[in-house]
Amino acid sequence: MILGNSSAIQIRNTFEIGDSVFYTLSNDSSNKLYSLKITLQDFTKEPFPIYVQSTIFNINTLIFTSISIIFVLLLAWFLLRRKNSGNPILLLNKNSESEVQNAFSIIEMNLIEQIISCNEKGINLSGEQLNNILGVSKKSIETQKKVRGDTINRINYKFKTLFEREIDIIERSRIENDRRFYNYIISKENATIYKEKFKLRN
Repeated sequence: MILGNSSAIQIRNTFEIGDSVFYTLSNDSSNKLYSLKITLQDFTKEPFPIYVQSTIFNINTLIFTSISIIFVLLLAWFLLRRKNSGNPILLLNKNSESEVQNAFSIIEMNLIEQIISCNEKGINLSGEQLNNILGVSKKSIETQKKVRGDTINRINYKFKTLFEREIDIIERSRIENDRRFYNYIISKENATIYKEKFKLRN
């Protein structure tokens, strides 16, 4: 920075081009442009650095950023775990046989295996038989329909998620002589997929 001299003459409008500095003087009403050249020979090298870059800000910024990232990751993990806590099938470790075996409830497994057993004998499971398996045969018609629908939908959802398939494991087929009612079947392909992971009980 060029400040002026002891005569209170101030330097104004300074700018540089190349190795030359151009300026005007405060006591020159003509605004004449003066110039001088500055080279490295005009400076004296000191044995110590004049400007020292502070690293405190950079270190504090790095620490703050790292803590923020860790906090965000932990928060995301906590929220995801909390969201999935009510749906154990999504937390299923496919490499763990014990977790695979616990994917379906005992009632759900019993229903699946009863349908597979009937189909292997060439018999379709009726709605009445399904009601008996679910323990709602003495309930109202509306209750029977709701329990049947909820159970089958839940089983199909778990099957699709567990085995990463788009097809339902339990399918409905209308009875030919009375199309108001359904039979419940499991295809040979889906039965094979199920039995590869679940040992059928006697």
